[in-house]
Amino acid sequence: MATNNSVTKNQKTNIIVITGNDETFQNLLSIIQKSENCGELSGITRSIESTIEQLQTTQLPHMQQITPLPQNFSLTLDDYNRLNSVKLSYDIAFRPTTAKQDVSAFDHISDRRSGLLYSTSLLYDLGMKLITFIRSIPEFEFLNEQNRFILFKYNSPLVLYMRICLCYDINRDLVFDPEAQSEEYAIVCKQLLQYCYGEQLDLASTQLFRSIKNVTDDDPIILQLMLIILTFTKSLSVENIVENEQSTFMNSKQVDEAQSIYASLLFRYMIKKYSTYYQAARQYSQLIQKILRTQMLIRTFQQFFQEQLINTRDDELNPIMKSILNLQ
Repeated sequence: MATNNSVTKNQKTNIIVITGNDETFQNLLSIIQKSENCGELSGITRSIESTIEQLQTTQLPHMQQITPLPQNFSLTLDDYNRLNSVKLSYDIAFRPTTAKQDVSAFDHISDRRSGLLYSTSLLYDLGMKLITFIRSIPEFEFLNEQNRFILFKYNSPLVLYMRICLCYDINRDLVFDPEAQSEEYAIVCKQLLQYCYGEQLDLASTQLFRSIKNVTDDDPIILQLMLIILTFTKSLSVENIVENEQSTFMNSKQVDEAQSIYASLLFRYMIKKYSTYYQAARQYSQLIQKILRTQMLIRTFQQFFQEQLINTRDDELNPIMKSILNLQ
């Protein structure tokens, strides 16, 4: 259903960073929230890198680091209930529903194209589980149908990438879900993707997986919350809406408020995890930096798919994946 709302690429980005009064953190907040062009992520990233460099060389006075936090930075009983609900919803949505995948799944792959098509089928299966997870989030269900469609269609590539990151095993250097697949399958799958995507894309992806895991201390709760936060991110959606001349959000404020709930919850959780506001803010800021880099990598992957799978038939590639990968 079309609306009369006008959309331009100069809308503010919607990745929210919760910070205090420290000037360095306020600069970071300004860069992310007040970017004049949400499509030029490279410019935003360069600015953030400069700010992070300042942050890393900034030494807060000892008393400022140990000052007790205000009450509104502490996790409440409602927060703990929400965290438990997110974890339960995630576990239910992504639990295996079939026997473990093994190497026999690769028997039909004969060339690069068939390998790419197989990888998109894996993304489709993952996407269906992602829908189950996101629809268990009350704030998502409260949105109207058009808003839900726009957010999922345009944000799902980034959210799917973060879900894959959750399964990345740093020690094995593998995307590996031991409950859903054998280790042998994971190893062969890695080799297949290296062949299909090429060494450069595979290396860039692995480096991002590793850096995101490191900056979050491999904490699944942080990444589970990020799945929700990124689902409610409007910046990518707005850019794609403009490019494809699609209808825009019917209630933009409701989307903002939904994202703010989980962005604030994540920051309070990180304060609890790292014990100090200062350390939590550093980790949060670095995580946002990784997300921005991931957005750029996702664009590269989408362009790659568009080049390699052009004119793919519906019986080869699910129409939903065609839409998500912008192959239509």
